[in-house]
Amino acid sequence: MSDQPLTLKSFFCPDPAAPIAESCDMNAVREAVDSAGNGLPPLTRKTMMKNVAGALDQFFQIGLDDILESAWDRVEAVRDIRASSRAEPDKLIPFPMLDHKVSSAQQPHIDLMLGPQILNRLSFKTAVALKLSGVHLVLGGGRIHHITSGKCGGEATFSIGGVTLIERNTAALDLPGDADIFADWGGAQRWLAAELEADVVRVAAATAGGHAALFFSKGLAEDPFAPLPPAVHALHKRLKAALDPAGILNPGRLYRDL
Repeated sequence: MSDQPLTLKSFFCPDPAAPIAESCDMNAVREAVDSAGNGLPPLTRKTMMKNVAGALDQFFQIGLDDILESAWDRVEAVRDIRASSRAEPDKLIPFPMLDHKVSSAQQPHIDLMLGPQILNRLSFKTAVALKLSGVHLVLGGGRIHHITSGKCGGEATFSIGGVTLIERNTAALDLPGDADIFADWGGAQRWLAAELEADVVRVAAATAGGHAALFFSKGLAEDPFAPLPPAVHALHKRLKAALDPAGILNPGRLYRDL
């Protein structure tokens, strides 16, 4: 289970924790660096290559939602309907998203430096697209009340000089379940009624800068709260052992091993 936001790296790479160079065809990048640094000592070109790899890792940490939201041509329509629905707060407005594609193209670059001097510029191209189908929204009172899921597939390429460095295609996947959404605390707290996997909800909450906790479940469920970092979890266990050595105070209520 992960609470990390979705990034370009998590979309492009099988292992987001690994350096981007492990998923990328770095030969074309190395050729561009060698060409730009022609005549420079091998050690200097090696250092440049290391710096380029680090810069690429930083670029791929960009949030996927940030890229796609700016390219989503339906977002303004949703905002307009949400705004107009405030006039009749008791009226619910269905809004079918229909079949459409959300796509974005970026052209990042990396400057190759020798001291304060720019020797050359490496220009890359990134193209990301998500194909959505069967998604429906129900809006009312200035907010989204309900989401009916559909299918989503993705495709992306990362290239330099016409040479593809990474290519990713995903089959159309079923988006999980339906969801009812309720706002509280002036919108600061959102209640979600849905039959979704815990990690799906927690990743979505973390991407929005928040966190998710389970309030009620019909059956057996996993821990109601998001997993703690290992160091923090170990601290919780030590505090629990010190304050409740017999283990009789709500055992397993917060986390199953506490």
